[in-house]
Amino acid sequence: MNSKKLIADLGGKDNIESISHCMTRIRIKVKNPQFVNRRQIAGERNVIKEQFIGHEYQIIVSNNVEKEFASLQKQMHSGRNDFTAIEWKTIPSQILVPILSLYTTAAIFQGVLVLIKLCNLVTANSYGFLLNLIRLPVFCLPIIIGYSTAKSVKLKPIAGIGFGIELMAVHHYFKVFPNYVGSLILVILVCLTSKMIFVFLDKKIRGSIGTTYNFTLGFIIASVIGILLLAPIGLFLGKLFSDTIKLIMLKVPVIAAIVSSILYLFLVIKGQHWWLTLLALNNLGALGYSWLFAFTSTAQFGQLGAVFGIAAIIAMNPEVMVFDEPTAGQDHNSIVLLNKIIQKLTSMHKLVITITHDMSFVVNNFKRGIVFAQAHKQKEGSPAEIFSDEPLLRKSKLEPPIIGQLAKKLGFDNVLTVTDLLRVVN
Repeated sequence: MNSKKLIADLGGKDNIESISHCMTRIRIKVKNPQFVNRRQIAGERNVIKEQFIGHEYQIIVSNNVEKEFASLQKQMHSGRNDFTAIEWKTIPSQILVPILSLYTTAAIFQGVLVLIKLCNLVTANSYGFLLNLIRLPVFCLPIIIGYSTAKSVKLKPIAGIGFGIELMAVHHYFKVFPNYVGSLILVILVCLTSKMIFVFLDKKIRGSIGTTYNFTLGFIIASVIGILLLAPIGLFLGKLFSDTIKLIMLKVPVIAAIVSSILYLFLVIKGQHWWLTLLALNNLGALGYSWLFAFTSTAQFGQLGAVFGIAAIIAMNPEVMVFDEPTAGQDHNSIVLLNKIIQKLTSMHKLVITITHDMSFVVNNFKRGIVFAQAHKQKEGSPAEIFSDEPLLRKSKLEPPIIGQLAKKLGFDNVLTVTDLLRVVN
């Protein structure tokens, strides 16, 4: 898109209150929607769709959302390098969106590595080395957050990288200092403070002297302030957030989950959901886990988490594995994958025990079942023996799988799977 032309089609700079973006769209809050030339914008290159939600105008682009946003923002604030050129509401999205692909890729590689380990394609030493290599982005989170924050506040990226390295080095070599690696808030505070320092120095020290020494002087001042003053503040705020969320979760977990999920959906609509993501990352660094990720993730992340969770346990190579309602909340493709995993385990002579109410899953994967009802064991036998016992089914309130019910209506007995039905029909 042509940023200069886009601003004109939006009614000019005076008609634009703020701009932000998420993974798929640029969000523009306009003063008067009637001044927006929607037909011209819809015809722009890379624009898939445009729409109004209230006074927020959304442009859904095909790719490079971050690049298009940066170009638009640069055109909006051309010639300015002070705080008026910063979109404060969108700081979290500007920090997190550029680095999400890195962490998504790392997570995918870690899952693939677990599966490779499951197939015994790597040695234990190689597995440990590769796992640490994949986890490197997590270890270097302060450096990456520093770089991303510096870009979002129009600071030289090398300064943000330097602050991240500095805080990690201080923690590593001086054990008396707290764990700076665990607090994203601290890195962000240092970058914002350094921005103020650099703006002040650029105004006071001009010419060749300022060009030569302002960056070094500003970096030193910001470093000292960051380590001695901002470190306690940042760590206190980070710990306060993580402890508060932890306390709420322990006291009222169900209400916390419901409120978080509803709040997240509302924030997504407003384009402000990155604030919760930032808090979740802070909790991950401070506590090693974060409930917010679970509450704000959609079904597909839950499915992936279940599959990779199973893979991680399998990688430990136990002799016995117990699955508790493994098909709950899973779609058809996930259940098919789960079937393959169980078949692989049985071929490896592993004992697989499953507690489930999914009768189709039982007949497709297990040769032996135990029926419990009224707190007692009722029967043990093959699926065919169990589902042909009408008194047992009534007492246990069990129903045969759908295929078995269909086959019985067609006049076929002892049919429980699609394969069985095709065999008797043919």
